[in-house]
Amino acid sequence: MQKIAQIMLKHLKWWLLGVVSFSTIVLLLHWVTSQLRDPMMLPIRVVEVKGDFHYLDKAALHAELAPLATGGFFSVDVKALHRQARTTPWVENATVRRVWPDTLRIQIWEQQAKAQWQDSALMNEQGELFTPKPATFPPSLPVLSGMDEQIHAVWEQFFALSEFLLPRGLGIQQLTLAERGSWQLQLDNGVILMLGKQDLMARISRFLVLLADIPPERQIAYADLRYTNGIAIGWVNG
Repeated sequence: MQKIAQIMLKHLKWWLLGVVSFSTIVLLLHWVTSQLRDPMMLPIRVVEVKGDFHYLDKAALHAELAPLATGGFFSVDVKALHRQARTTPWVENATVRRVWPDTLRIQIWEQQAKAQWQDSALMNEQGELFTPKPATFPPSLPVLSGMDEQIHAVWEQFFALSEFLLPRGLGIQQLTLAERGSWQLQLDNGVILMLGKQDLMARISRFLVLLADIPPERQIAYADLRYTNGIAIGWVNG
């Protein structure tokens, strides 16, 4: 019995030692965590905003984001900074990274505007709308128009027509989808093409064949390509 009691006492000592060690570790972790959450522990002193900026105001963006960089190196809310950066219309994406020991580095990627949607918004490379201030709209962007529910269809047609026209030395100045489904295209040389509802590429090809035979001194104002067997031409100055 005495031997059994000694064994039990030995196990009890090891158990108590384990409990004390575990409690010590928990208390230590709690202390370390509380220290890391302390905003006075390694405070953020530097906020860097980096990126290739053309339309964003770097100083204004820094002034908007820097006040959110409160707290210490480990306690600063990087998610809040990321969310705020993404609310700026010209920002396509952003990352926020801690740089030891006192710096936050905010990397910004600017939206790439490929077209203007009517007079209210811009479209990026994916055909998505974003709405910066009109004063920051880049000049000479193609202007796309249509009903709001037609945005995707207009973008897809713009993309297809651009690929068709660019190798032929022509660009798009305006593309409009009317409510009844008829397309109108203005080229970057000012010529307006009334294309109708279907066979757009074939109709444009027919126009380009005709264009090659027109003397340089004759200037076309518009061409109505909706006819099956012909083209109606309107001339500049008659």
